[in-house]
Amino acid sequence: MGLRKIIRFACDELAMDKKQFLLVIVLMVAGMMLTGTAIYLYECNEYNERICDETLTRGVDGTFFIDICDVDDDLTKKKLLEEWQEIDGIENIGGYEYSDAYVFEEIAKIQKDSPYKENKLIPTEFDEELYNGAMGFGINYGASNLINISLADGLTIEEPPIHTTYIYLGKELNDIPIGREYKTNAGYLHDNGEVERFEITYIVKGYIDDGQRLMDSDIYNTEMELKTYYYDLDYMMLLVGDDYVEGNICYFSIEDGADYNEVLKSINDIANKYEENVSIGSLEGSFARREENDGKQAKMLMQLATIIMISVVFIQICVQSSNIIRNARKYGIMYANGITKEDLRRIICAENVIKLIVAMFLTVAAFAVFIWYMDMGNVYNYNIVLSVKKFVVVKLILITLGVSAIGTAVPLLVLENMKPIELIKANK
Repeated sequence: MGLRKIIRFACDELAMDKKQFLLVIVLMVAGMMLTGTAIYLYECNEYNERICDETLTRGVDGTFFIDICDVDDDLTKKKLLEEWQEIDGIENIGGYEYSDAYVFEEIAKIQKDSPYKENKLIPTEFDEELYNGAMGFGINYGASNLINISLADGLTIEEPPIHTTYIYLGKELNDIPIGREYKTNAGYLHDNGEVERFEITYIVKGYIDDGQRLMDSDIYNTEMELKTYYYDLDYMMLLVGDDYVEGNICYFSIEDGADYNEVLKSINDIANKYEENVSIGSLEGSFARREENDGKQAKMLMQLATIIMISVVFIQICVQSSNIIRNARKYGIMYANGITKEDLRRIICAENVIKLIVAMFLTVAAFAVFIWYMDMGNVYNYNIVLSVKKFVVVKLILITLGVSAIGTAVPLLVLENMKPIELIKANK
């Protein structure tokens, strides 16, 4: 029997009992979604930690952070950083932060093709075109020694003079020439509310090598749901400034052989001198807490998915075995008219393949609707789709094929144990 006839017979069988067909499909979709989400949570945290580990010169376990969110005065932040840099045992210290900068309109226009580009746009005073700022990381020079980023042509990140920021551009932005300058006004906020204003000069200093990545600066905050653990820098820019602290977190590493507790005591002593409260933690601990939280969710989802998948197997076995027994006489007539047992086996397999294809299609559609409904932005969508392709798809297909194979094997065994004469003479 040809493939077209087999598919037609299989569709006819499924159409005869739509309710059972829909029940199996709904259970398969639910099981695949839960299994896929659990795999995502299990696999991606480990992968993300490995990528972040590679972006740090001392790795995740050798990098620590100081939370200075409660320090409101910009100059106090600057003084704290200067004194912390002098502590015996601290190797490198500094801060960096992801931001949208509205000074670089021409860079923002190139970045519009970036998968990270958000869709919220604002008009510019220079142009009728709309854009939403140039994407990049503001980094003070001390932090540049904490991050593991290589530059093109063997260059290294240089320390800029005061009120000057050096720009290093990802490979997709290398149409911007080295030496290009931009200027903008800025200022320090004093604790008395006054603002000390000055002009900042931005200078394109070099290009970033292809394929470089940088850990999200908010990784330390385990109370925050991250859109991404890291950024690809091909479309990004690094803005390396003087010793002003970028963001509300200082990252630091400790020299080999230094006493960790002594370093922490010195950090707190300096903060107390300025009557400021700071908290200190390790990135390794932040990743461990995220992994623990994700692991609990993944375990719960996988248990639920296992129950559903087992239900799918049993329902599939019962429904198809029942159909074979109930339709034995029909199969016998088909057999007497030249349709072989091999053809019957193919029809049963085709039924399950159709169910599998429909369930996979609906699962993909359900995931797409879920991502669209959550509306977490391009960064989140880009990374979750990338991770699903990398870690989830193959494993989910293999698990689903295994479930479908088990659900097919038993009905085929039932059919195999029925002799042709039993099929032809069957009354029910």
